[in-house]
Amino acid sequence: MPDDLRVIKTNRDIKQAFINLLQTKGFNKITVQDICQVALIGRSTFYHHYVDKYDLLQKMVNQIETDFDNLLKNRLQEVASDSLLTFLYQSLHQHKTEFLTLIAIQVDEINLEKGLTTIISRDLAAYLTAQSHTELPVSTEFIATLYANNVLTAIKWALEHDDPDEISTFMNGIMQALTAKHLN
Repeated sequence: MPDDLRVIKTNRDIKQAFINLLQTKGFNKITVQDICQVALIGRSTFYHHYVDKYDLLQKMVNQIETDFDNLLKNRLQEVASDSLLTFLYQSLHQHKTEFLTLIAIQVDEINLEKGLTTIISRDLAAYLTAQSHTELPVSTEFIATLYANNVLTAIKWALEHDDPDEISTFMNGIMQALTAKHLN
């Protein structure tokens, strides 16, 4: 039952224990037993929810990517407004510790930063293609990738320093300068 409060609490406790351990031990040194001890659950409970620590990490990364993708899709029409990035920062701020911890982890094919770069780049490339009535001086993919990497740097900086307003205004200025003469 996904709405069962016990299941919700157990998942929350497992994820919080995992984040705490990532901050102190690092991914490679964490065991399922460590997670169970910190979350105050039995191993069978952990394995009822996750295959292993890699599955836990993947599911947490996938959830952040899905949430981020939804935030971006719902707000991309306001790309010229500083409010888009401010909204992203504010939305991510409530999960700041989890976000900053997971974005630093790169294990096998699990890489939150790469996933978010792909999402931002894809959505921005589609936006630029739809908005542009003249040929851009460089490929749309290049502009989108460049901006995506800068957006992630800005998001991490804003979350680490609690400074979203100035950062979002600066980043929107960069975007507007990059595209001003090529978009309607």
